[in-house]
Amino acid sequence: MLRAQGRKMNKKLNEYKAFIFDFNGTLLWDTELHNVAWDIFLKDHGIKFSDEEKNRLLHGKTNKDVFQLAFNKVFSTEDIYILSEQKESIYRRLVKETGISLADGVVDLFESCKKNKIQIAIATSSYKENVNFFIEHFKLINWFEEKNIIFNDGTMKSKPHPDIFNYAIDIINIKKQDAVIFEDSYAGISAAERSMVGEIVIVNSMKENWNNSKHMVIDSFREINLTTSSS
Repeated sequence: MLRAQGRKMNKKLNEYKAFIFDFNGTLLWDTELHNVAWDIFLKDHGIKFSDEEKNRLLHGKTNKDVFQLAFNKVFSTEDIYILSEQKESIYRRLVKETGISLADGVVDLFESCKKNKIQIAIATSSYKENVNFFIEHFKLINWFEEKNIIFNDGTMKSKPHPDIFNYAIDIINIKKQDAVIFEDSYAGISAAERSMVGEIVIVNSMKENWNNSKHMVIDSFREINLTTSSS
């Protein structure tokens, strides 16, 4: 159910000019796959994180930041690439094996955005090779201009810093108050708040308790209907 705690929306979603989506956990409900991939990778290196630590330390962050936290050391660019490929090759294998697809209802939302002349973009902390994999595997070019699929190439501070969202807003060339950000992770939501956009929608892909959130919360993209006043 589309809902907000403590306030009304600034305006209806169909009155905004752009939707910016996080990818993992938002457009692709793959948090459990990432957790499994991290478990396998970290076990191979003699490290174990609790579920709470994974939620707090892993999600929404770049691999570079996670490796520094997990190993408590700074790695060279070459070592980060090697470690990233170890972990992400496990993850990509799991994506193929499980046959996971984009979140239910989100393709219909993409089509509705097109009809309503709402620009759409992706702003993700995902590893470059994963982004290339997503573009091909999920045929993202069917809905997104390639320039609007934005990932952190290592030159931006990772979430909760707002750099990647600010960059996305610059790329699609709109005012911040005309954008909506869709996010699922605590780090991502914090980054969205710091970006000062017009609206933030929390995608509750992990069925968490967001009752105290000041933002809109959805449990499914099918709750968003751009042709009705309820959204």
